[in-house]
Amino acid sequence: MRRIDSLHVRDIAAPMAPLGKILDTLGSADDRLWAKDIWVGEPVEFDRPLGIGASGGHGSIRYSVEQYEPGRRILFRFTPGTGLSGVHGFQLQPLNADRTRLCHFLDAEASMWMRPFLPILIPWHDAIVETAFDRAELEATGSLRRRTHIPAWLRLLNAIEVAVLRALGKLPPATVSLEQQTSLADRLVRPAALLIPAALGAIAAVHAAWALGWRWPGHSDDTLAERVVGAGAKLPPGLVMGAVAALLGGAATVVGAVGAGRRERSLRAATWGVAAILLARGAVSIPMDLLGGLRSRYSRLDLAIYSPLCLALGAGAAIVARGVRSPNAREGALPRQPAPPARHS
Repeated sequence: MRRIDSLHVRDIAAPMAPLGKILDTLGSADDRLWAKDIWVGEPVEFDRPLGIGASGGHGSIRYSVEQYEPGRRILFRFTPGTGLSGVHGFQLQPLNADRTRLCHFLDAEASMWMRPFLPILIPWHDAIVETAFDRAELEATGSLRRRTHIPAWLRLLNAIEVAVLRALGKLPPATVSLEQQTSLADRLVRPAALLIPAALGAIAAVHAAWALGWRWPGHSDDTLAERVVGAGAKLPPGLVMGAVAALLGGAATVVGAVGAGRRERSLRAATWGVAAILLARGAVSIPMDLLGGLRSRYSRLDLAIYSPLCLALGAGAAIVARGVRSPNAREGALPRQPAPPARHS
């Protein structure tokens, strides 16, 4: 078991009473504390109104209310068998008539199977708590001194989680205006259609260069293998590296064709396949690296660079495969020209 002790504190320029009312909305339909607009896939939900005995949680983290002082304190206990044992909760402390301290505390132990995921889950937890503090400060004062920064890798994982939950029907489709849908398409589909094939092509070129004898970022077969294959592994033969380069080049070509407007079903299916392989490669490798203890140079490089890159490329390929679906974009497309009338002699 690994012990986790965490304390988040924020002093807010507001009396305790309004902050207490905000705290008491946690898990309700009118939740003013939890940043549901950011953590769409992980809203706080309970099986009854907030109170002692209420059971629920957010996402896969399950807990029940053990102590509750309305307007002041909530203590949760983690549900047995969920990977965490212990407590967490929120507490308000008045500093003076116009200033209140909002705290979130966590005192728990992680099970053996949960430990490999802690390097991801702890920053995720920290961001969730700090965005809840943002929401409380904004609700109580009408302004926010400094918005919490969410790392790019965490925004990507959060977006992937939401996309998967929507694809499985666990979340309703996004409800945005036609103008917002078009702008999202402009920001995501078009850049992805350019960047993903270019990145895949560049990676293919590196593999082709390795097949021809280039050894960067190492300086020999062994040092290159240590960085890109694994500790104690041998560098694959040039023929194998050339085949990998050809597959990556083919993937770049397919994604590029779909991004350029080719809509054949086989090309779109192949692009979805590229996305699935890349996402699986990134998602499977991260826990394996962590379980191995990050003792090898390869595992550290994989956790820091290779797996996040695969996740980003996979997400980008999925965006390209999905394409622009907004009504605005379809309405703005050029209409098909009618066939010219037949000429009779």
